[in-house]
Amino acid sequence: MITLASVLVVLDDHPVTAHELELTEVHITFLRDGTFRLDVLNDPDWLLMRVEPFSGLPLSGRLEPAQRDRRLVNMEATFADWVYLYFDGHRANVVPTYIAPTRDGPRAPDNTQLGTMRLQGAVPPGARNFSFAYGLIMDPYPLVLRPDNREPITYWNVGEYETDPFALTTVTPTTRWVTAGTVLAVPASLATVGFGLYWGFARSRSRQRPNGTA
Repeated sequence: MITLASVLVVLDDHPVTAHELELTEVHITFLRDGTFRLDVLNDPDWLLMRVEPFSGLPLSGRLEPAQRDRRLVNMEATFADWVYLYFDGHRANVVPTYIAPTRDGPRAPDNTQLGTMRLQGAVPPGARNFSFAYGLIMDPYPLVLRPDNREPITYWNVGEYETDPFALTTVTPTTRWVTAGTVLAVPASLATVGFGLYWGFARSRSRQRPNGTA
């Protein structure tokens, strides 16, 4: 098990470039009322290209931003099928909502405006651990844990692989470097500058579930 006072660095066995990492972010916020908010940020053009083939609808091709965003609203349920949040090994029920890019909204390091697929739901009573997987992506991406009213904690995960379980009871930031096996903990403020970081940790630190399974 991995506690939330650490940064999970699970990178492939090849050098990682900023281009691979910069357009996908996942933010999970745990709120005091027992609910969670899971925001998956992507380049909306890329997102439509990835999710549309699984929708059962004809491919739309290149669209103007307003048309693209309306199309992505229609893809909300399909997108939710490819995002996996587990509590104690049981998949969580989520309500998906697409949030279109805005001038003042989130941007990638290259200044691309990002769209957000927001998944919301309730943490099951008595849950102890959670894990996450994003089935539409192949590259490493940052997973940012945002405990309510606490400092964010950033992890790195690889593609569609599921993370190891994180302990819900230890959602606290760390203030020092700690090495524990293949898990490296660093201050969240350093972890967010992850584009230039590379460690050759084994992909086996994450688990892979068959696509489309709970």
